[in-house]
Amino acid sequence: MGQNEKKRSGCLTVFLILMLIANALVTLLYIFGPFFVRQTLPNYPAWGIPILTILCILNIVFAVAVFKWKKWGVYGFGANSIIAFSINLITGVPFFSALIGFLGIIILVLLVRPVWNCLE
Repeated sequence: MGQNEKKRSGCLTVFLILMLIANALVTLLYIFGPFFVRQTLPNYPAWGIPILTILCILNIVFAVAVFKWKKWGVYGFGANSIIAFSINLITGVPFFSALIGFLGIIILVLLVRPVWNCLE
């Protein structure tokens, strides 16, 4: 299938744009306002914020990759979701709150399924 024949759904496009915006904003929050995280989760370890910042930056890379029709972007989102879930559990985030982090990858998989064969 040629590059010109690939057609991304509007929902997938909007979702990827939202992922770019959300991860960029959360990255800025982690970098410039970690005290907000500390107010919400006072016992959150200091090492967790830099790791989650890196995961958010990677999510931006993965969103761009999916936008450019790369399967590794979807796999990267999945790996990041598992890593973030693990970190959240280790750092004391309640289990069901940590599970919410899987919503993004679930939505992405549902939206990318119809065009999976178009991804390289």
